Amino acid sequence: MDITGIIGGGIGIIGLVYAFYRGRQYRKLRNFNRTQAWFIYSKARNIAALIQNTATRYRIQHMRGIDTVILEFLSKGEAYSQELIKETIRQIQLAEPLFDQSAFQRWISAGKIDEMDKALFVQMAIIDADSKERK
Repeated sequence: MDITGIIGGGIGIIGLVYAFYRGRQYRKLRNFNRTQAWFIYSKARNIAALIQNTATRYRIQHMRGIDTVILEFLSKGEAYSQELIKETIRQIQLAEPLFDQSAFQRWISAGKIDEMDKALFVQMAIIDADSKERK
């Protein structure tokens, strides 16, 4: 064997080791992104529920003297939280390998999503299917 063959073989082995390392790092990053997307979704749902409960309690306790500015802020907060939920669903769509009806049912059974939120997930799946058909 000549020196060129030995160097080439060494570089090939180093390249394979590096490719394996990068693949492993990529899988770890994808898992991290998936976990973060689900965490943010959970917290966004908590915020939305908190704002809705606060608005309901405010309306009940201040029936006679409702401050429209406070209700406006609560309504804006609710709208922003709904947008955040939709964006996190989009992040989940990008992070999950399957994003279809069977996945939604699994997530409902596992308690990851509520039956009420399934419509938002279905809406994102339809948008995804439409964009794939156009390509």
